[in-house]
Amino acid sequence: MPKKSKKYKLTKKELETIYLVLKGIEEGIIDYLDKEWEEDYYNDDLIDLEEIEKISKKLKKILEEKSIENLEKSVLLRKFHPFRNDIDEAVFSKLERAFENLKEVEVKYFSLSSGDFTQRKLKIYYLSRKYMIAYCYLRKEIRKFRVSRIRSVKILKKRYTIPKNFNKNNFL
Repeated sequence: MPKKSKKYKLTKKELETIYLVLKGIEEGIIDYLDKEWEEDYYNDDLIDLEEIEKISKKLKKILEEKSIENLEKSVLLRKFHPFRNDIDEAVFSKLERAFENLKEVEVKYFSLSSGDFTQRKLKIYYLSRKYMIAYCYLRKEIRKFRVSRIRSVKILKKRYTIPKNFNKNNFL
């Protein structure tokens, strides 16, 4: 018989399911379709994202750390799946600005193979809405990155030049 939470009388599986749904909403992979209509008609949201965040934090304290890790990985693997190409416009705007000014960036990049984020320091050599080709200090080589897997960008002060022999077609 599944173990129940003493205070709330929910099984571990029920708590995990609630947590998954909340994380899916937070990450934008679970969307309720009538949100725009609702805001026009009622002047407020049925789902309060701040409250969802509070509930998620409480559930994190109740559930085991390994369980939370697996649930979050599951949500992120779906969010950053190769067939999804949802671009964070604020992130893309910063990448464009850095590229136009040839300034290095530090990004938080989601790796499908590890199911985790890594910090990457990069020199951008090519940028489109789908891919970015950049020199990666972590891997010490030019790599191709999916823009949709970049969670955050910090523009650094250091400037760079693109090598004369760089050809984007070698990486696309």
